[in-house]
Amino acid sequence: MKSKPDFCHNAPCIPTGSGVPLDVMVYWCGHQRTSEASYRWNGMNRGSHPLVLWQYTIAGCGALEINNEIKYIRPGEAFLLTIPEKHIYYRPENPGFWEFLFISIQGSESLRIASELRKISGDVSRNYATAATVDLAWEIIRTNMENRALSGTNASKQAYEFMMSLVNGCNSRNDSCAHSIIRQIHLYLLANLHREISLEDMADFTGFSRSHFCRIFKEHTGCTPHEYLLSLRMDMALRKLQNENLSVKEAAAACGFMDCGYFCKVFRKYHGAAPGCFKRNRKY
Repeated sequence: MKSKPDFCHNAPCIPTGSGVPLDVMVYWCGHQRTSEASYRWNGMNRGSHPLVLWQYTIAGCGALEINNEIKYIRPGEAFLLTIPEKHIYYRPENPGFWEFLFISIQGSESLRIASELRKISGDVSRNYATAATVDLAWEIIRTNMENRALSGTNASKQAYEFMMSLVNGCNSRNDSCAHSIIRQIHLYLLANLHREISLEDMADFTGFSRSHFCRIFKEHTGCTPHEYLLSLRMDMALRKLQNENLSVKEAAAACGFMDCGYFCKVFRKYHGAAPGCFKRNRKY
């Protein structure tokens, strides 16, 4: 259902001209503020024409129902959806209004990119609302309001630039987030080397699924979480045998190995000699 907004500046982006057919195009864009309770859009009732929809909250708040969950789109956040799709977004009762920018883009490549971005950043994210992306959205809206109809190449150029801005925003913020996660998991492992640590424990600590955690970890460290954990334990074991008056069994337990035989096997693989050699000769 379409409601009457407090104000609405939007323009259909119908490209003019002929020539080589272009797939990806800015389809519709605008700047709107609404306080109407009837503002509500169902992603399955907006026709069959496939689109990517980006909507950024300037002020107030929006709500999105998707996958049996309600998510709020607060100032500085944006959602990324596709149409048709099973979702509903609307203006919640509080704070009573929602001011936002929106851009819809057609084309199979834009749908593919949006699908990949949502796998990484979800449906609602600040990754979709970097300063560069919001500035570009304002420029696209202004250009289309002034010109009403753009050439096919310009409409396509705008669409590709906008999708690449979303990609850059997700990549840069996710890289920063990943480095922070690696630092946090490193400290977590150091603090817990004396006990058994499973892959589930590490993934739960970061808040990611096992598969997503393993992928991020491998991309940024070059090894699996298990390999990284073993390396930390072997470094600690070496220091304890060289600097502390511990038996091999005590050193194994202090580094999280309940099986002393397995500890000796792994230690020999890492350091080229049995742990007893390091204990007998600390200058080894």
